[in-house]
Amino acid sequence: MKLFEPTQNLMIVKIIPQNLKSEGGIHLVAGAQPLSPLVKAEVLAVGPGYMQPDGSFIKMRIVVGDRVTFIHGGLVISSSTEGEYKIMKEEEIIGVYKNDTTVPSIGKL
Repeated sequence: MKLFEPTQNLMIVKIIPQNLKSEGGIHLVAGAQPLSPLVKAEVLAVGPGYMQPDGSFIKMRIVVGDRVTFIHGGLVISSSTEGEYKIMKEEEIIGVYKNDTTVPSIGKL
């Protein structure tokens, strides 16, 4: 991942797996519960921003380390036992969790 640098307003995110536990603490298999259309992820790399006609850039608001939410989609660039990574545009982000090391459940927003 470190060898790949996104261009313009693109970013690379690592998907934070959904909690597959029931309210009672029972672990559920992946197909036992419907997946939320909202996905949580951590931003690993960002491009320089939006290029203007004069060649300058408008810096992106999203920064490396942000935890974000977006609607399921985007281009999968890698899926392995280490996790799932996607490349996406800043416009696809619908929210950013600032100054928080934990990401709340989507249902509690």
